[in-house]
Amino acid sequence: MQRTQERVVVIGKRFGEMLEFTRLLNRLGIFNITLRSTAKEVVELLEAGDRFETLIFDNFEVRRDSDCLKSLAWYRAINLIILTSDVNFQERRHLAEWAKKRSLPSLRILQLPVRGEDLQRIIKPTPAGNPRATAL
Repeated sequence: MQRTQERVVVIGKRFGEMLEFTRLLNRLGIFNITLRSTAKEVVELLEAGDRFETLIFDNFEVRRDSDCLKSLAWYRAINLIILTSDVNFQERRHLAEWAKKRSLPSLRILQLPVRGEDLQRIIKPTPAGNPRATAL
């Protein structure tokens, strides 16, 4: 069963990485994908009433992108935020604490480069116990 109703938006500046996210999400059975290069473009969609199950914010940096993330969360139209970032354990913990203080929706952090198995573990597109489900 395909999960075509699940909407995912990806914010990224690197075209090749955005295509890679599209490929990974397609392998997970997710085909309703919106690609944008700035958070402002996603805010415009949210203002128009769009809602997304998942937001993937590629190459996130707190100093550069924190205000953008707060703006996106303000609309309460995204259930899961996945940040991809090149961070160590301590930085990851700091980022999670930063997000918690700002009452962001469910937030996960993936280390760059993103592996398909890690993305699958977070999004969980296949029903538990499905013997035909395959890993990436």
